[in-house]
Amino acid sequence: MERNPFLSDSLFADMGFLHSDSIQTSSQSPASPAPSSMAQIDAAKFNIESDSDDKWKSTANENFDSFLVKRFANAGLHFGVQRLINLLAKDSLINSCFPMSLQLINQLAEEDSGIFTSDITLIREIVRTEIEDLPKKLINSSVLSFTDEQKFILKMSHSILHSLEEEFTIKETLNNIALQADLKSKEQNLVNVAAGMQLMVLLSHALAEVEDSKDQWVDMKYKRSLLDEKSVISHFFYGLLYEQLREYPFFEVNKETFVGYIHELSDFVEPLNNAYRLAKNKSYDFTSMSDFMDYAIHVANATETFMAHFKGDSCYTKLFDLSAYEMDVQKYVKMVKHIRQQDFQRSMVEFWLMFGENHDSQKFRNLNFLVELALLKQPDQIISLLNTFIMPISSSSIKRASKFNISFNTYIGVTGGTEYTFDAPSLPPKGNIGMTIPIGFAITWNYHWTVLLSVLDLGSTFNLRLNDDSTYYSDWRPSHFFMPGAGVLYNLKKSPLSFGVNYSYAPHLRSYTDPDNTVYGEVSIARTNFVLLYDIPLFTLFNK
Repeated sequence: MERNPFLSDSLFADMGFLHSDSIQTSSQSPASPAPSSMAQIDAAKFNIESDSDDKWKSTANENFDSFLVKRFANAGLHFGVQRLINLLAKDSLINSCFPMSLQLINQLAEEDSGIFTSDITLIREIVRTEIEDLPKKLINSSVLSFTDEQKFILKMSHSILHSLEEEFTIKETLNNIALQADLKSKEQNLVNVAAGMQLMVLLSHALAEVEDSKDQWVDMKYKRSLLDEKSVISHFFYGLLYEQLREYPFFEVNKETFVGYIHELSDFVEPLNNAYRLAKNKSYDFTSMSDFMDYAIHVANATETFMAHFKGDSCYTKLFDLSAYEMDVQKYVKMVKHIRQQDFQRSMVEFWLMFGENHDSQKFRNLNFLVELALLKQPDQIISLLNTFIMPISSSSIKRASKFNISFNTYIGVTGGTEYTFDAPSLPPKGNIGMTIPIGFAITWNYHWTVLLSVLDLGSTFNLRLNDDSTYYSDWRPSHFFMPGAGVLYNLKKSPLSFGVNYSYAPHLRSYTDPDNTVYGEVSIARTNFVLLYDIPLFTLFNK
């Protein structure tokens, strides 16, 4: 019979299935091959050892453990994402900042088809388009619970930025702020801030530099002619200013006190001069967005510096009290700067500093999640971000600070106690010791106490029955990890460790050969053990 030209002996030899000495040349007469040379597998080449069966079981055990952990992690992530979406859907702060994104989030919360990565990606793209308009939305928002004073500060900050963008001079910008404050004072209870802005404008006009100088305003700390009490210029300057301030009874004081007041209140000219120098150095042509925003920040800082004198325990609050205007003017401008630079994280820092007292920290976590989402460039980064927001750092501490908490939980630790057997009457109870990795539901109350209702135990086979060499685990199977149980644990307050008592049942876990050589296969066992565990919450279902 003609030999197959494709399946030659040399081919099998090269693959290691035939010993080289079994290959025959065409001139040799075929002989009856020895059994050991017929398609013999080179055991050394394929690393086959006598204990391969045990190694296979061990590898399968490890792989299945890993598979279960990943599946539970994925299930936990999916549940957490759904819970996060439901949380975002109810957030009024997001409604004010990202209304279009919230509309999509509400649709996802109402659907029963689950959340897909593509849904999160779409939210990311919408947030990116909305975040650039965030400053304007804050100005016009009717949802955020701002006081009239806070609303004015926002609008004043926006007015400073808008006026400078329209190429108004610094003096014109200050005049606009004072005019707006005066108009608003007729609509709302803003009389104090209107008077404060008018006083600032009055002082800025009085301190305007008339001589050729590098600055546009007189810095009284360095103006010798105003520091010399005998100077004629000094007498005329303070005399004219005193007449202009007669409408404020607060300033009807002796000469020394009046001069002291003016010196203290005029410190706002320093940031104004900083703004002037920056604009002059750029020839009033801001080609760099960063330079222009720094210019605006200096002007905003001047306004905030002046207003700070009329807050708290200052003597100037007798003139008018601006303590209710707690928001920092320049923080709004800084937030706009960071948004325009695509530095969304730093913009949220300024946002928090402005509005942190108006909203609880959870709302800012939700808002920060959307901002972080907008920063992502690769879709595979989404999972990492979701894990960051769904799984809090050291989340076991949440349980220890809660009056009542329900979580889907896992633990890892050591266990020891008594093991009982079923279906094997001659097998007495024995001690056991080993590892335990229970997975289930943890119900915690009063900060310290937890009831653990476990379904699986990934450490069920890593357990030794003491003083007994006759027991062994049945052939490996996934069902060995099914080990329902219940336990009561005490949680250490400043540590993720818990200890207590646990009862668990494992069906068909062991096989046993008694002294009479009677074999009991797949014997079910129960364990009543003391446990020392490391608390690892996967995600929180309820917390109070």
